[in-house]
Amino acid sequence: MSVQYHLTENKVNDQYKVGNTLNYILAQLVLPGPFAGLILIPAAFLYKWKNGFQRSLYVTMTGFYLFFLLTTFRGKSEANWTSPAMVPLIVLSFFYLEEHLAWKKWMFRLLPLTLLLITFARFAMVFDFIPQKRLVFRFHTWKDWPKAMDKITAGRPVVFNNSYQRASKYWFYTGRPTYSLNWYKWRMNNFNFWPLEDSVLGKPAYYLDIKNPFVMQDSIPYRQGFVEYRFDSCFASYAKIDVKLLNEGNLRCNPGGMMQTTIRFDIPDHYAAFIRQHPPQNDTIRIGFFNGKTWLKDVITDLRLSQVNEKKEQTIRFSPGLPAGKYYMRFAINTGIYTPTHNSAKIDIVIE
Repeated sequence: MSVQYHLTENKVNDQYKVGNTLNYILAQLVLPGPFAGLILIPAAFLYKWKNGFQRSLYVTMTGFYLFFLLTTFRGKSEANWTSPAMVPLIVLSFFYLEEHLAWKKWMFRLLPLTLLLITFARFAMVFDFIPQKRLVFRFHTWKDWPKAMDKITAGRPVVFNNSYQRASKYWFYTGRPTYSLNWYKWRMNNFNFWPLEDSVLGKPAYYLDIKNPFVMQDSIPYRQGFVEYRFDSCFASYAKIDVKLLNEGNLRCNPGGMMQTTIRFDIPDHYAAFIRQHPPQNDTIRIGFFNGKTWLKDVITDLRLSQVNEKKEQTIRFSPGLPAGKYYMRFAINTGIYTPTHNSAKIDIVIE
């Protein structure tokens, strides 16, 4: 599933950006240490493995670095995604430095400067003494308001609107599992794969955002603004419902023409039972159309959750209303005020 995410769900640029590749290479050199990486990474790749175990380490390390290097040709690659390569990197570079004393001496010469920079960075993360807005937001605005919000929620589940960063940090600072309700117009992340929505379904929960005051009921301040929130006595979102096409091949039509396809809704049993007991209000099943990473438009179907819950297979007709070209579409479901979720894989369509 992780491989599928990086191949199909990660951000895709309309065109190659050399900055993504350069940033990736620079980040990998810095990740083992500000200066240590300049020695450890070349040393690990130059080492001539001598047995099967060392060969497996070399292949693992090379595979991770090469795979995520290739992903930079289609989008941004986060530096920490190669973290599993650190173990073979350390082991192989150690063997190489043991055989090449000149490299080892340079490693020790750079060690004091490396430790100094790392120590400074650690202090900057812990103590608020650098008035840099991005640094302050990332490390120094999360120590007070999550605890205040935790008192307001009284241990009830917390759901963030489309922010895996805020959800993850809130989880870290409060110690309470948190869910991010991810928007279908953006890429998926871990919250789409972890079984967290299931645990919130139908329960009293608090919904949090930072830029949605017209939907929220109240707010609490923090250093750089306000966090808005609202209480829902019976929270419901449906990201775990999966929509699949039953017919194979690309969908095709002329510009302005109609497409027809048969789809199936895979609905987990406890979701189906919940929908029967709590018929959704103001729910929509929509189709979002995309060109690369760019959302173009939505087509709202006449299907409803209570309807597809009783009849899982449905035949639908719709008009993309797009000029000639290759696109992809994705099904999304939402109820009430909540964000439409990812409810299908990317589905290729052709307008010709």
